[in-house]
Amino acid sequence: MGRMVRLGLIGWLMLAGFAAAAGTRVLPPGTPVFSRPLHTAPLVTVCWEAVHCQDDLPQTVLIKKHPLARYYTFVPVTLPDGRSGYVDPAVHVELRADGPHLCFASARTWWKWLLAGGCLAAGWGLVMAHRRRLIPGWIAWGSYPVWLHLSLISVVTLAAGNLVTSPMDENGYFANLQAVMAGNWTDKWHFSVGLSLLYVPFAMLSRAVAVDDFLIAFSYFSALILTSGRLFAAYLIGRKLLRSDRRSAVAAGLWAVMPFLVHHYAGFADRSFYSYLALPSVQFDFSHYVMLIGAGFNAMSDNPATLLLLAAMVAVLYTRPGRWAALTAGWLFGWACMVRCNSILYAPVLMMLAGWDQPLREWCRCRNGWAAGLGFLLGFAPQAVVNTWFFGAPWRFSYTDYANGAHTYCAWIFGDLNAAYYGAANHYPWLLGALGIWLIRDARLRTLLMLWFWPTVLLFLFYSHGTDDAVRFILPTYPAMLLAFAGGWPSCRDRRAWLAAVLLFSAVLLIPPGATGGSWRDVGACLLARGRWLPPGMLIGVAVMLTAAGWLWKSGERRLAGLLPAALILQLWGNSYILILLLAGAGVYSVIHFMIQMRHGSSRSGA
Repeated sequence: MGRMVRLGLIGWLMLAGFAAAAGTRVLPPGTPVFSRPLHTAPLVTVCWEAVHCQDDLPQTVLIKKHPLARYYTFVPVTLPDGRSGYVDPAVHVELRADGPHLCFASARTWWKWLLAGGCLAAGWGLVMAHRRRLIPGWIAWGSYPVWLHLSLISVVTLAAGNLVTSPMDENGYFANLQAVMAGNWTDKWHFSVGLSLLYVPFAMLSRAVAVDDFLIAFSYFSALILTSGRLFAAYLIGRKLLRSDRRSAVAAGLWAVMPFLVHHYAGFADRSFYSYLALPSVQFDFSHYVMLIGAGFNAMSDNPATLLLLAAMVAVLYTRPGRWAALTAGWLFGWACMVRCNSILYAPVLMMLAGWDQPLREWCRCRNGWAAGLGFLLGFAPQAVVNTWFFGAPWRFSYTDYANGAHTYCAWIFGDLNAAYYGAANHYPWLLGALGIWLIRDARLRTLLMLWFWPTVLLFLFYSHGTDDAVRFILPTYPAMLLAFAGGWPSCRDRRAWLAAVLLFSAVLLIPPGATGGSWRDVGACLLARGRWLPPGMLIGVAVMLTAAGWLWKSGERRLAGLLPAALILQLWGNSYILILLLAGAGVYSVIHFMIQMRHGSSRSGA
């Protein structure tokens, strides 16, 4: 007992010592003191000897150049002679032959190394736990995509140093939060409420006066927690829809890896768009920005909304019909709509999932319907109050308040350019999804995935600001395409299926998709330009693929035999408009086929 008391006293003394020293800092020799928290600000002095000074709370400063920014940490200090300024601990002055120079140390702090090493090492533990059956198999399969994502994002952010997305709309969401905290209800809000509420704990803990103060913390929270959650949720949904742990893990794994390997070029000046495969960029360029968006390393609304939508689907699929299940699903869906108002387009998907494993009437009983509606109203209530206060009705947003200067709308004129951009930027997931959709034999599953995909894509194909981002706007639709591919692929127990898989992915890896012009009139020109000349290696690959397709056809594998030339054509002449037309045809066919089956099924049951 006496030993425990002594250890406790020592601990309290150490804490007291840290608290006493918390307001002091030792500036090493060569430390520049800036008059403002900028590296280009005038110098107050340069400490050529070690100096003890008083410090204050660090400030994060972003040097922005859309769409990326670099962040630096400045510490306000007060020197012994009474002068004050700002110090960047990662900067020092070196005296060279041509004069003093500012030198920047690495932004790779110790915790980033620890995070990357821990994530990579966790993979070994996960494999061992799975092999020794220390955890259930379904949890292990669902954890593999999460581990892939965590390892990749931790390594890439470590290598990129201090790169983050440059805040744009985030400033508007934070302005909403500041208005609430200040009790200002006079200026109309121009952004939805959900993300502003998610900012509350980060803003309070960081004592933020601008979104820059917690942007890095929220980006790591989004990438590590929210993205991991949406990957695992997508896997859980796939387990129910595909009835296979491995197939759903493949779909979630592709979603985890794609942001790091799939890049796209957006040439709006010459209206040229194409996708390409490459290692993740760690430089200040557009590819790195696209990677951060796809991986969820940002403070935007798309990642939280996607997680909430998928969580609502999981709640519908994995809970027994009842008031509490309906209330939970409705509340999650209401929150998703409060974060991004276009989430309401997924209501038909939730209704279809409600009758997936049990009769829909179990979910649609009066008490469950009222509970789901109440849950939605509770989740959406803050947004409904704000809409009513500022715009006169619960369903009116700033996005649709044209009388007061709303600048976002949908029109046919945007379809040409948006379709070219979206199809090229999402070539690889749409290619895999198109192949899978046509191979799926279950009409109900095919219809569900098309309802999951098309409403949101159609909205942004004709959206006035659709070219702002071709990835994050339609982020919730990615699982639909990847689950379609995983569900349509034949069983890989046969060596012929493995051969087809190897050839398919070899074609995707080795053959770059063709560029797409920004108009329907460019389709023929793009196809002719790609068809005039192909490298010899590519011609050999085409010959191998067609030979393998003929052998599979002769062996009785008709589905695999048709898959290979279809994939080859879509990859060689992967025009955006061709992909969109193929997916549109699949959507129409799915709905018609499903309605025919329902009609025949109901007539048989009635007889």
